[in-house]
Amino acid sequence: LSVCLSVCVEDFVAGHAQQNGEQLNNLLKTLHGQYFRGGRDCGHPHRAEFVGYFVLFQLGNGGEVAKYLQKLPRALLEEPQVVFALSVWSALRTSNYAKFFRLLRRADLLQACLLHRYVGEVRLAAARRLLRSHGPRAQYPLEDLSELLLFEDDEDVCAFCGHLGLSLVPPSEPGAVLLDPAAMDNNGLSLPRDKNGLSIPPSVRHMARWIEVKAAGKAPADICRPSCPNPNPSPAPVTPRPAPLLP
Repeated sequence: LSVCLSVCVEDFVAGHAQQNGEQLNNLLKTLHGQYFRGGRDCGHPHRAEFVGYFVLFQLGNGGEVAKYLQKLPRALLEEPQVVFALSVWSALRTSNYAKFFRLLRRADLLQACLLHRYVGEVRLAAARRLLRSHGPRAQYPLEDLSELLLFEDDEDVCAFCGHLGLSLVPPSEPGAVLLDPAAMDNNGLSLPRDKNGLSIPPSVRHMARWIEVKAAGKAPADICRPSCPNPNPSPAPVTPRPAPLLP
């Protein structure tokens, strides 16, 4: 979890994303291997929390999630942390972008860190849906779009629209985006392409307003510590008994 926090709470370093992801994936798989070796119904005080993290981390691999869930006891699937993760999974599978961002608002810091990796994908799905569902040259207020898709500020939402080739109106002081169907091609959104002809997705800025704020100024170790019991608690102080009074 410290890997996840270091990526999402401090700096979103794209060059380290793959390495950090592999380390976190190995950590979670090792942990769940220990759970299953303890027995299907073996009780662990924090198992539901880490099942939720594993599901959130594997959201892009639906087959892996489905296979994993079949191994879990029903009582565990009804725990709040697991129910939350399954709600996010449902939102992604159905391209329900509004539900995804509502859940991101509700998420605690560690859950939100894991959801960050899907923000760009869900924003693109939202753009496709908006372009298809609105009439030609409909205008959508930038303020509403920013709140709906959790952008950081006006500059962030304007950069996203510009990357998709959508015009802002009025150009001098944008207040809305023009939902022009011309921004769509036969394959969906008409995104810029690299020298290999691959689509370049919009970047996702550091989400200080929506994710980092959940840390409330605490260090990663302090965020994790409250839910982790101390395996070696200090003994309670012994108060010396007063000596008996001599007759």
